[in-house]
Amino acid sequence: QAEVMLLSEPRADILLNDGAWVFVESRDGRYDKPAHVLELTGDVRIFHDGGTLFVTEAATVQLNEGTAQGDRPTQAQGSFGTIDSEGF
Repeated sequence: QAEVMLLSEPRADILLNDGAWVFVESRDGRYDKPAHVLELTGDVRIFHDGGTLFVTEAATVQLNEGTAQGDRPTQAQGSFGTIDSEGF
């Protein structure tokens, strides 16, 4: 059984530590099963159930912690408007 899987057009629903959920998708991905890490690259879109959409080029999701982070330019859109940042 593969310990690391390369993914094409991955999509996933993920439950966060605070009980919220997110839907993530991208062009490519890499899932490190032992580390519980999902690395997403290329047109990464993260939809948060609170109504926020994050768009970036790369993100890392710690599945066992229910967290996500990225250090590439990111645009967040929601009821607050649009925010551009250097990461999230």
